[in-house]
Order: sequence, then C-alpha cells, then structure tokens
Amino acid sequence: MAQDIIAKLSNFANSAQKTRLVIDLVRGKPALKALEILATTPNKAAMPVRKLIYQRFRTRKRTLVLAETIW
Repeated sequence: MAQDIIAKLSNFANSAQKTRLVIDLVRGKPALKALEILATTPNKAAMPVRKLIYQRFRTRKRTLVLAETIW
C-alpha cells in the first residue's frame, strides 16, 4: 500500500503559479515516475522540485529500512 509523502519547498525565487504547473504534472504519481517526468521537463521550476522529491524519497526509504531492522 502506497503512502502519500508530503514535502515542502520554501525560499524558491519563482512564481507560485509556474511552480504549481510543474507540481501538477507529477501530483499523485509514484516517486520514481515523477522523477523521470521532471528530468525531461524544460522548466525552471522542474529541477528544484525534482531535488526536493528525490531528497524526500531517499529520507523515506532510509526510514523504512531502519523501521524494518528495529522490528
């Protein structure tokens, strides 16, 4: 069962509307698929959003591995 992961991007010098267009492309998709889409998106906001998703994905993956080893 997939869980929704929430990430927050702050202090990004781009308009909210332009960033929202990029986020709407990947909203609701699996993290790996979202990273693929953002890698080919020619938008200024795509790279910071991609970094954010990648960073959150890695953190979540590491947390799950630690939880499995504890239990």
